[in-house]
Amino acid sequence: MKPNSKNYGKETSIGGKNGKRSKRSYKTPASVALTPAEAKAELEARAMPGDAGAEKMLHRISQLLESDNDRK
Repeated sequence: MKPNSKNYGKETSIGGKNGKRSKRSYKTPASVALTPAEAKAELEARAMPGDAGAEKMLHRISQLLESDNDRK
């Protein structure tokens, strides 16, 4: 039986065809907790003009900030 030439000799993840480990270990994604004000500033800086999803998020964040100000 002829081995698959595309994967022959390459390292794959654990349990792959040749049973070798991958060269890079898995790194879990990092997450950072932001306050609504920090999230709004970050979104305003990174959002593309006219992005409907970003506009909805900004509107919701503004509502949260207003409700926080009303409580104080």
